[in-house]
Amino acid sequence: MQLFKPGYYRFDILILLTYQMNHFFGVQQLFPIFLNHTPKTVCQGERCYYVPKNKCMECPDCPDLCANATTPAAKAECVNKYSFAYYKSAAMEFNIYCKPGWKDFRPAFAQYFGVLVGNIILGWVADQIGRRKTYLLSLFIGIPALALSASFDSIPLFYLLRAITGIGIAGTQVVGWAYFSELVSSHQRFKLRTFSNWANGRIMLTLVCLFAGEWRLSSYLSAAISCIKLCVVMFILPESHIWLRKKGRFAESEECRKRIAKISGVEFEPKLRKRLV
Repeated sequence: MQLFKPGYYRFDILILLTYQMNHFFGVQQLFPIFLNHTPKTVCQGERCYYVPKNKCMECPDCPDLCANATTPAAKAECVNKYSFAYYKSAAMEFNIYCKPGWKDFRPAFAQYFGVLVGNIILGWVADQIGRRKTYLLSLFIGIPALALSASFDSIPLFYLLRAITGIGIAGTQVVGWAYFSELVSSHQRFKLRTFSNWANGRIMLTLVCLFAGEWRLSSYLSAAISCIKLCVVMFILPESHIWLRKKGRFAESEECRKRIAKISGVEFEPKLRKRLV
């Protein structure tokens, strides 16, 4: 007994799920919220204090919140209370807000610069060499950069790799919609916009960060999860048959349609060239 009966809906479901994974990687645009996080209180040794408004966690003049804890047990309890952080961010680890030059140059700036570069270039590239090739190129740029950005202790390397990640994000967002909307059945494109959405991607990223508890593991997990859609696109999905037709590559377009029919478990019905619009 087949779990899914033959029909193009099979392929459409695959596209809907893969496009949702596309949003999961794209929502890395919001990951700087977690990268920039600073707690309300911090402890240096047995001295605890509120983090100042400038978010610099080095504050020798800030009042000690544990000054009245005189016994070792009370001091330990106080330090444990005020040193707790829900999430360990890159800003906390690198102490970015205390470093001249870096405190005004946030990870978000570096990443969005990469997004800008990718937006300018990769849309044009997709029209020239194909949706699938450009999409895969974006993933091969973005996923390794995302993982490597959490692998070094150098702030310049961290910023550089977040910028490269931004290029990959731009490619998946700009090219992703064109690619997946051209593959999905025309009557399912509205569902592609509604059921596979940015909000779901934000929830997924938040859950990853909640589970990981710190920015390095969050980056590794996000890169690993994003490899799922990389494998789907690389080994299962064909090139956009619509793009191929527009380029006059009718035989290749029909081969892609054959592959879609095979995945769907239906008999392939070739189209006459005069009907190809």
